[in-house]
Amino acid sequence: MDSIMLSVSTALSSFLHTHQVENATFHFNQPPSAELLDSVSRWFDQPKSKSRKRISGPLLAGDTRLFAKSQLLESLKSRLRVTLGRQTADGRYDWAVEELHNTLAASQRGIPSPSIIGFGYIRRGLGLVQETLLLTELLDGYCDGQDWLEQHPQRVQWFVEHALELLQRSNAKGIYHMDFSALNIMLDENNAEPMKVIDMENCFVGPTPYSAETLAFQTGFLYRRGLYKFITEADYDSLVYRMTQRDDVEISRFEALYDVCKHENIGRKERRRIFLEGGL
Repeated sequence: MDSIMLSVSTALSSFLHTHQVENATFHFNQPPSAELLDSVSRWFDQPKSKSRKRISGPLLAGDTRLFAKSQLLESLKSRLRVTLGRQTADGRYDWAVEELHNTLAASQRGIPSPSIIGFGYIRRGLGLVQETLLLTELLDGYCDGQDWLEQHPQRVQWFVEHALELLQRSNAKGIYHMDFSALNIMLDENNAEPMKVIDMENCFVGPTPYSAETLAFQTGFLYRRGLYKFITEADYDSLVYRMTQRDDVEISRFEALYDVCKHENIGRKERRRIFLEGGL
């Protein structure tokens, strides 16, 4: 097995159609058309730079409509880790591998999210992986929660209630999204439901003894990252506390972090500490 796949080996059972195009390797869940192979190969030809190391957008190939996201691995350390299937010092994989792993886990556990169609990587120089690619279904007719609320500000209570339901359902299935914001919630522009969550690279998969503290961060983050523009803090708190009462959240542990996370920027290291240790 290719070393890069050791970190995501569970993916191979669903992505058996492997294609090599020059120095690029692609894995698909269905046999790809020649048009699709040509399109994904040309995707890697786009110019990259330090200021443009992540590229995402629609990828169209005949009747196939996908969403592509690629990332350039800048440092030698990150290229070695991804090539060899190694983790970082804090026990996580690089973001490109994390997103693949977490999106697969979310799909397998029934979390509404875009389905993965395929993924790939390109080797250059010494044979190290230099760039990765993730292909998911294109959510045609969807918009993110921020745009949707700007069009439907009168439905903010409905949005918050359903976003909190999606968050709790995801947590209950062991998928803890640590970038859960309106921008990462997608809604059908016509029907609004079902909501789908995207951008899974910053998630934890598995249980935590600090679910109340993690929920406090997630709900605080959701408010801080945009919802404050559409709903008063008091009304938001009312909806959040209704959820905590319904789901028997240990309120003292929840309140120890909730207000802080609503009003202060919590970086990724601190988010990891909340999930693993229950505090900042």
